[in-house]
Amino acid sequence: MNLTTNFKRTILNRKKDFYGLIDSYQLYLQFDYKRKIKKKMYSEILRDYSEFLQEKLIEKGIIYLPENTGFIKICGYEMEYESMNDNKVVKVNAPINWKATNELWNNDEEAKRDKKLIYYLNEDTNGVRYSISWSKAKIPLKFKDTFMFIACRHLKRKTSKSIQNGKEYQINTDVERRKI
Repeated sequence: MNLTTNFKRTILNRKKDFYGLIDSYQLYLQFDYKRKIKKKMYSEILRDYSEFLQEKLIEKGIIYLPENTGFIKICGYEMEYESMNDNKVVKVNAPINWKATNELWNNDEEAKRDKKLIYYLNEDTNGVRYSISWSKAKIPLKFKDTFMFIACRHLKRKTSKSIQNGKEYQINTDVERRKI
């Protein structure tokens, strides 16, 4: 029995282009274990382990993944500034606050015509923008560039809350960011 062929057949029936719990459970069922666990128990085990990893990541700022598959890290980056001719300072890589920008455009036609934008300044973190990233620089996997890590909303919210409560993580320069 070819496990990868059966696994691919299961995936082809789905419309998504990522693998999740359902896919991993289907692969688990194909292994020849003497005692199988039900899907509900399987998902509870994975959920508890995921919650454990999230707590360790928020506590330490970095977690090392098993089997030499890299690490997940919370990094801070100072936002870049660019000054304009009329003595206004605009943050180049800051995210746009669309709610405030749309309110400004509704109240001021000149600002709408000039396409003036309002940015998030991250004043609570002194202009530092945090991100959660997976470093796969030295892992021995083929096609590792095709793998991608996207933090779930729950982890992003927990990280944001810990940062707002005063937790600080390592701040990298632009050169260090490229190495990760």
